[in-house]
Amino acid sequence: EKNYVEFNKIRIYLKSNYGHKRFIGLTGIIFIDENQQEIDIEKASAIGALPKDLRTIYKDDSDNRIFENVFNGINNTNDIDNMWVTKATKSKIPPYLELYFEEKIKLSKIIDTSSTDLI
Repeated sequence: EKNYVEFNKIRIYLKSNYGHKRFIGLTGIIFIDENQQEIDIEKASAIGALPKDLRTIYKDDSDNRIFENVFNGINNTNDIDNMWVTKATKSKIPPYLELYFEEKIKLSKIIDTSSTDLI
């Protein structure tokens, strides 16, 4: 029995937060392969988000709540400087992160490290 999905591109939408009206984000996310091993994000040929982060939106280089924090390994944290924060949009398309891989990835689960829940 196959307990994974194969893909080259994945898009994950952020549809809810802890009640903040203007912002949404993540502390971290981990992708697990068919052998229950963490997928090396360095293998992705492109990683991005839309809207990217508050640093980009407000053109504020001092804001540390950048998209790259999703993959910095500092996950279950309350330190805002180790989180990714972006604007919660009111459009039909919620904020999302996206990854592209050259080769197909076999994904068995995704772990949202802010709560250790499976997505």
